[in-house]
Amino acid sequence: MKIPNSNFQIPKCCNSGFTLVEVLVTFAIVSIVVTIGSISFFALLRGANKTEILKEVKQNGDYALSVMELKIRNARDIPSGCDGAATNSISIENPDATTTIFSCVNTGSAQQIREQTNGITTYLTSPQVTIDTDCTTAAITSLMFSCSVSTVDGVTKNVNLGFKLRQANSDSPLTEKAEQTFSSQVTLRNN
Repeated sequence: MKIPNSNFQIPKCCNSGFTLVEVLVTFAIVSIVVTIGSISFFALLRGANKTEILKEVKQNGDYALSVMELKIRNARDIPSGCDGAATNSISIENPDATTTIFSCVNTGSAQQIREQTNGITTYLTSPQVTIDTDCTTAAITSLMFSCSVSTVDGVTKNVNLGFKLRQANSDSPLTEKAEQTFSSQVTLRNN
């Protein structure tokens, strides 16, 4: 290329390259793509963490509920009374004439569901999850049992049980909190 009124000529090798506008547009597009990608990646990680926490809560609740259902269903009697009143613990007489008590206890790190049979204590929930409300309060919302006698035959005993579990770590962000309510109705077979 020749500049008018001059003998100066730009060499052809230096005429190629990117303009400042092209570089800025490319940088802006790459920045937008990287930002969207990192936001999506962190959202995926948060979702996976919440799923893991929810799975832990559900597994603990399902296990505790199934153990209590099985033992109550096979119990011979409920010596603690069956007047329809809601309580936060229940005492059952097992088929082998031993007594089992299900209750809520505060273990320091969490409120857990405890099973006691002949002085042997078993926790039905892990320390990673906790009952939603404090076991030491008079409220029956933490772990609730209600026993009533059937109106049909006047003999069959029905037990309603329910509890709400959540993760024990309260320092987690709100987006990673998980809680679930569990409830069931069990009819005694052996009374």
